[in-house]
Amino acid sequence: EQWEEILDSSDNMFDEEEQQKIALDAYKFYIENKKEMLEDVECLWPEKEPDYYYGLMLEKYMDEESFNSEEQNDPMTDSLRDFKEEWIESNYYDVAPEIVDVYGAVDPTIVSTKYSDTSAIIILGRGIDNKIYVLEADIKKRKAEQIIEDMFEPIIKYYDKLRGFVVETNCMQQFFANTLQQKFLDNGLYINWIEIKHPQGDAKDRRIKSMIPKIKNGYVKFNPGHKRLINQLKNYPKNSDDGPDALQMCLEPMVGLNARNSFSFGGIKTKVSVQHLKKQQEYDPSAFFK
Repeated sequence: EQWEEILDSSDNMFDEEEQQKIALDAYKFYIENKKEMLEDVECLWPEKEPDYYYGLMLEKYMDEESFNSEEQNDPMTDSLRDFKEEWIESNYYDVAPEIVDVYGAVDPTIVSTKYSDTSAIIILGRGIDNKIYVLEADIKKRKAEQIIEDMFEPIIKYYDKLRGFVVETNCMQQFFANTLQQKFLDNGLYINWIEIKHPQGDAKDRRIKSMIPKIKNGYVKFNPGHKRLINQLKNYPKNSDDGPDALQMCLEPMVGLNARNSFSFGGIKTKVSVQHLKKQQEYDPSAFFK
């Protein structure tokens, strides 16, 4: 996870010098942590090349589809995809236009083991051209308190244009939602929480596939740097679906995808001063959980 975060740290995917530096930083991290990263790893063909396993790690990171097809013998052809590669790649953007309003969503899968699913924080913005831009796609394994901590930066960043933030309230997720809302209220951030409760028998697959027309028609624009979200969409339903699930929840109040969900608007959104926002950026994350 930490190694991938280094590779994901680029501010400009098209800056070759920056990409080379990031690649070097990632390899240095690997060398320094090689013993731990290769624990329980057994290569079937270690003689092929030095650091053969590192090459496989890079291949999987850069192109998971190719990795699954060539190394895992588990191809995912475009004919089998729900979200076609062309639909996504033809709608990449480099710089978003002026953003009119912003919505967010969180899929708070709580990590319990290293094999647990990822959690996803998605931020979408409606551009002045009425297209929907994926502004943030933070997808990784983390504990509940880390999810809440990671939500502060994007919420503060887009606070003035944030119209709502979607959070699930089914079963155990209700406790997470209550804790989440209280932490932000304690810090003077008044968020319009959109609580969503999926009805009994609701099929997640049907909800995720409801995005197909919007993505196919180019209404949703993707940042090529959001590799995890893009890979999860391309490989759906074979991969983890936390990114697509959070994307669907975020799109729901913006464009209306699924009438069967039960929504309630649980917060009050108010304006705050620039000075107040700057003050919030100096928060101590560790204080929230003491």
